[in-house]
Formats: sequence, C-alpha cells, structure tokens
Amino acid sequence: MPHSLYVGSSLVHARLREFDIKEELYPDTDGESIASVAWRPSYRAIKATLGYTFAELCITIFVIAVFINSAILIVAAARLPESAGNADLFGMYALFQSNIGKAAATIFAVGLLFSGTSAGIVATMAGQLVMEGAMNIRINPFVRRLVTRLIAIVPAMIVAASVGRLGLGNALNACNVVLSIGLIFLTAPIVWYTSKAKYMTVVVSDRPQLRPTRRSSRESRRDAEGDNDDECRVNFANGWFNIFWAVITWLLIVILNVAAIVLLALGQGDD
Repeated sequence: MPHSLYVGSSLVHARLREFDIKEELYPDTDGESIASVAWRPSYRAIKATLGYTFAELCITIFVIAVFINSAILIVAAARLPESAGNADLFGMYALFQSNIGKAAATIFAVGLLFSGTSAGIVATMAGQLVMEGAMNIRINPFVRRLVTRLIAIVPAMIVAASVGRLGLGNALNACNVVLSIGLIFLTAPIVWYTSKAKYMTVVVSDRPQLRPTRRSSRESRRDAEGDNDDECRVNFANGWFNIFWAVITWLLIVILNVAAIVLLALGQGDD
C-alpha cells in the first residue's frame, strides 16, 4: 500500500537515530530536545539499519506473506466450490461457515477486523508523517486520530446505509483500484531518487579510512576551498541491475492498472 511506504521510511529514520544515540555518534544537544538538533545519520547507522531492514523484508514478504497467501489458495481449492470465485466478503464468510465450519468463519471475520484496524493505524501514522514532515503541521494526537478515523468510517457507514451490501463491496473494490493507481505515482520518484548519486551519497565522518567515491567538479572545487575537509563519501545509489528491474516492475504496475481501468470502463471487470 502507498501509505505503508511512508510509515516504513519513518521507522527506518527512527532506527537510524536510535543507533547513533546508542553508539554516541549523535551531536551534542546542548540542552535542546533531540528532535530539534540538526543531525545526519552516520555511515555505521545506515549499514546496520540496511542489514536489519533487508532481513525484515525477506522474512515478512517471502515467508509470512507467502505462507498466508498459499494457505488461502490451498483452502479455497480444497474446500470451496467454484461459485466462490464471485463471492464478496460477506459471501466468503457464509462459504467458510457452510463448507469448513463456524470456527473457520469466525477466524476469517476476526482476521478482517484486525486487518482493517491495522490498515487504519498505518493510514493515521502516514498522515501524521506527511503533515509533520512535509507540511510542518502539528495537531494533538488524540484529535488527529479521531478525525482520521471519522474520515475513514463515516463514508463507509453512509455507503453501507444507502446502498447496502453490494454498494459496500463495490466501494471496497474502488478503494483498492485507487490505492493501486496511487502506487504508480509514489514508486516512480522513489526509483528516480534512489538511482541518483546526488541524493544517495553519504558523507562519512565516522569511517575516515574508507576510499572516497568519485566526485563532481563542483564538489572538487568545494574541497579546494576547504568546505569538505578530508570527508569520505559512500554512494548508496542503485546500480544498473537494480534500476533495470525497478523500472520493469514499475512498468508492469502501470500496464496492469491501465488494463484494469480499461476493462472496468468496458464493463468487463468481472471477467
């Protein structure tokens, strides 16, 4: 989900700060709050956080996500009839109850409840990050959470009360389409910026023995003027291999979204 990327970035930022504080690499606050002090993550913090993040992603995506999705497909293929392919969330609960058991149906319903709750929490945190980080707007946490939940719940209640179960299912599908389209515009700048050494180069002050990377003529002039005394730089930008597959993945997302919109416009969404 697009908002998950914002929250993930914030979690990484907090881990970087925590590492530098623990390793005594954080600048002196001089009595000021930690958040108000100008700070740039150290090379050691970035390396440690990258390793932790890679392991976290591999475990969640290739172990937990694969297991959960495989379990859904296996159960559906083994116990549910062919008519289950057109069932909505309400229909899936009834199918679980009639074909597998009441316990399975209850677990399915509770899982949906926790899924919606976690999605709401992530969306609220993402909104907080955008407001405080990009817009510099700070609101009382209780008020922010209340407003966010009302914005999320009230429209759903209106749809459910006015058009009923079918309308609620269509609204859910529409939300998924909107989020999928939003992913296009969110991942494009991520691929772009992470491929540029200008933005992904880290100034290393805690590892002076590292070999400096190639610098531009402007940076060399700054060095000559004494602005970058004996500073080493490490380039974390994506290589051509990662750039190639990132662009291919982005194009695939674009093609699939365009195809989905066209099919929906032609009235062939169910097919």
